[in-house]
Amino acid sequence: MGKWNGTTTNTDDTEGSGKGRRLTIAERDTMGRNRILLIAILISTLMAVSTVKLGSLDNLTSLNNLSFLIDLVVLLVMVYSQVRRKLIHQAAVIAITGVALTILIQALDSTSPSSLFSIYYLLVLALITLRIVLTSITMLYGLGLMLYLCLQKADEVQLGTGSKDGPLTVIIMYALVCVMVFLLLRVTRSLMNNMKAASDQAGRLLAEQK
Repeated sequence: MGKWNGTTTNTDDTEGSGKGRRLTIAERDTMGRNRILLIAILISTLMAVSTVKLGSLDNLTSLNNLSFLIDLVVLLVMVYSQVRRKLIHQAAVIAITGVALTILIQALDSTSPSSLFSIYYLLVLALITLRIVLTSITMLYGLGLMLYLCLQKADEVQLGTGSKDGPLTVIIMYALVCVMVFLLLRVTRSLMNNMKAASDQAGRLLAEQK
């Protein structure tokens, strides 16, 4: 506490800004999930280091380097969000968007069977956020990318006519996974809402007893 011209002013941490502000329960929960995303982005960035190409101008502007740059920017944003306690709710959207862009770049630059697994990896990251809208958008994005890989790049991802699992089978499996993920997300959100309602009710009962 401090005084200025006889008027008392609060010199403590201002609510809603800065590292020292007190977070709400929802914000702490969101930051916990963001830490999981941060670890995933860190691992992806470290793995992408090996794909960086230096030397000529063509190498510097390659898609692999662009993918690494996106990973690095997203990683810095996530670290900033955790350290400064800012962009708490936006950080997850930035992380999912960055991963989605890197997967798209990798699919266009060097399509391989791992491109299909990357789509499921993106879906898992979106599920961690527990956001229905963000996860639904990610599902649709993944479906579009899955259709592109299965129908246009079937040979590169080893889904040719002689493959055991044809493109149609892979697409159907992805759709089933999306349905299960969506149902799991709905159940989890419902449980969270019920717990919040019970906590609020317990708080009101305790206040009435006082």
